[in-house]
Amino acid sequence: MTTSETSTEKTVWRERGAPLLAPSDSGPLSGLRLAVKDVYAIAGHRVGAGNPDWLAEAELESTHAWAVGALLDAGAEITGIAQTDELTYSLDGVNAHYGTPPNPQAPGHIPGGSSSGPASAVALHETDAGLGTDTAGSIRVPSSYCGLYGMRPTHRAVPVTGMLPLAPDFDTVAWLARDAATLARVGDVLLPPADRTREDHGPFRTALVAPDLLAPAVPQVREAFTTAAAGLASRLGLRREVRELGGDPAERAESFSVAQAAQVRECDGAWVAAHPGALGAE
Repeated sequence: MTTSETSTEKTVWRERGAPLLAPSDSGPLSGLRLAVKDVYAIAGHRVGAGNPDWLAEAELESTHAWAVGALLDAGAEITGIAQTDELTYSLDGVNAHYGTPPNPQAPGHIPGGSSSGPASAVALHETDAGLGTDTAGSIRVPSSYCGLYGMRPTHRAVPVTGMLPLAPDFDTVAWLARDAATLARVGDVLLPPADRTREDHGPFRTALVAPDLLAPAVPQVREAFTTAAAGLASRLGLRREVRELGGDPAERAESFSVAQAAQVRECDGAWVAAHPGALGAE
């Protein structure tokens, strides 16, 4: 392995094997290679949260996070533990300690964060799918930057047990893949089954489009989104619903940022205060 390859390895992976962890059973995900963001409990391993001081103090986990266990039971194997932005509080994909994972879809550009390690691993074809998190875009942003399919499910649709919290009212288990079919295979394992007694086959059968949320975007983005949403709804057999949410999108975004920051302080403030200089400048 060359120096460059070693450097790239460090930016993408905190630890990996061949595989790092074998599946616990066979199932619909047999043969699928999985990168797990470094915020999930994996029995026998530590959670590093993208920070070497955090990792040094972490204890070995005794049980798997719910999502990790479900994927292993379905036949997936864990290729490795992938890097993350520190404490998952960023959308850039830049880590002052481990470096910036490459973005093969846009060389020389950031991969997006905070699920940057899994996104880079999938985009590099080193794994088939990535298990990440999404609080404020941490799977959607790197998926977009790296040309991947990403899924942030309805809040609380997937148990967050064993996942390091950032802002609990907004944290979700999330995942990404290079193609929609793989994304759906993972979703079939993690998401609850649709309620087939309902005429609309449950809440996951409707594509909701809110034009007023698109208002701040430039015209090219609005047009691309509208076209993509219509095409995706048609291909997946979704009922497409257009609904104005009302209110000021800018005020809504600011309210979210304030609420999120307050919860981040509750979760991580004491640790940060006790470790001056442990975090990168950003």
